[in-house]
Amino acid sequence: MGILLPNDVDWSPANWVGRGLFEDLLERGSLPPALAADTQFCVDAEVDTLDLRDASTDDLRVLRRAVGAVVRSSEAQGSASFQRPEFHSVYLEKLRSLEEQLEGLLGAAAEAADGADHAAPLGDFPVGETLDDGAYRITANLFGSGVDRVHLAARVDEPGARFLVSSTSRRTASPGELHRLLAYASPGVFDLEYIGPFDARGEDAAARSLRTEHTAIVERLPAGAPVRMVVTGALPVPVAATIGIAIGRILQSAAEAGRFLVAVRPETIWAEREQDIIRVTGLTVRGDQLFRVSRGICYTTAPTYERRYTAPELVRGEPQSDRTLTFVLATMLAEWMTGSHPFPDAWTLRDAVSVASGRHAPLEIPPPLGSLIDRALRVDPAERPALAEVIATLESVGPGPARRGSDTD
Repeated sequence: MGILLPNDVDWSPANWVGRGLFEDLLERGSLPPALAADTQFCVDAEVDTLDLRDASTDDLRVLRRAVGAVVRSSEAQGSASFQRPEFHSVYLEKLRSLEEQLEGLLGAAAEAADGADHAAPLGDFPVGETLDDGAYRITANLFGSGVDRVHLAARVDEPGARFLVSSTSRRTASPGELHRLLAYASPGVFDLEYIGPFDARGEDAAARSLRTEHTAIVERLPAGAPVRMVVTGALPVPVAATIGIAIGRILQSAAEAGRFLVAVRPETIWAEREQDIIRVTGLTVRGDQLFRVSRGICYTTAPTYERRYTAPELVRGEPQSDRTLTFVLATMLAEWMTGSHPFPDAWTLRDAVSVASGRHAPLEIPPPLGSLIDRALRVDPAERPALAEVIATLESVGPGPARRGSDTD
């Protein structure tokens, strides 16, 4: 067990020391959310290595302070706090060694920054970076803090327009393959505008390499915000049905053209809300498609999203179909109608045992949707209703005025 740091610095103490460090960092140190998630994953999954080679300079600086806090607290508590007191001095020696390694890394980073392009600090990468010869500029990070991320962007010559940028630092398919995979048009799906790297800027070779080694896609955003942010808690069944109708129609239209958008999720569906009227404005799955064709191994990395919305056949590596879309849509509908994800272990950092086995939580949803969603969540795709049946049943429940407000009609 150890910590893999930038510049391939491998800080690998004995297993018991690493385990104690991870737990102490969570309890005594103050870690940023991304590092805390990675560290908790190592503890929960008994992963041997915490890979921080992609960590930002700011994250490493916070980690250094957190390690220092653990050193001071361990010194103050003394060997009596250890189950095996004879290892206390070894633990402190290892912690101080890690603190020195982090000091050295941060010092080297500060020296490298002298005279470099400071328009976009590497600690905040890629906020401030540009794409397509300056046409788009990243304005904020939206989801993810590992190698696969989702951002918001603006266009200098088009005030008010917003764009969704998905980026990865892993090796991807060739530009031609990416274009064939991602350059499609479908009603209700965001328009694709750009595929390629961030613009190479500045004199610092490391910074230029960091920008050009990332692959990004840019999509034009409609009005609204991610449904994940628009919907909080349980919705009235007719309101949830209205959202389901709009999403179902987009999925059905794409499926009829032979394209199954099985990676759709609340974070990649955009909507506007006015009290109990929620209007879906569009969706995308291109970011997930980019991430899935990217290669490269990280021991651990913070997940892009927190929860899974994946059908059992995808977990098992089996073919997808219209019934796969039924399962994904039903999973989101169940969450919106009950306020809870129907599969209790569907966190992305855990094995989706309940999803693969179809063991969902009891659903307190009135008929006719309760029985429909229960059928739609079955493990065997052949036992699920067709997507058209789901949409038709939702239309019998959803309120007419709200349906007419959808951009997807």
